[in-house]
Amino acid sequence: MHTTRESRATSSGSWCYSESVDGASGRATAHGRFDAMSEVSNESVAEIGARLDAVDAALDRIRDGSYRQCAMCAGAIETEVLAGDPLRTTCAAHPTLSD
Repeated sequence: MHTTRESRATSSGSWCYSESVDGASGRATAHGRFDAMSEVSNESVAEIGARLDAVDAALDRIRDGSYRQCAMCAGAIETEVLAGDPLRTTCAAHPTLSD
């Protein structure tokens, strides 16, 4: 599956966000628009995009069977660790920057 996300300012100063998803089951597209006067900042859009990318990566790991596997040591990620952060890619022995 391939996901494309884009957010950009239009000439009128409002924000445009679009997402396209291509997969085996077909194509779905969502489009939205944010006013420049809204509370959404460039940083917020970037944070949301990064979070969506992390969710996509976790779903890919679920599909390929590596979801509970630590990216550092290939050991199992503890249930408690995943309960605290389902997007985590490392076990308790390998802390992340947010730890």
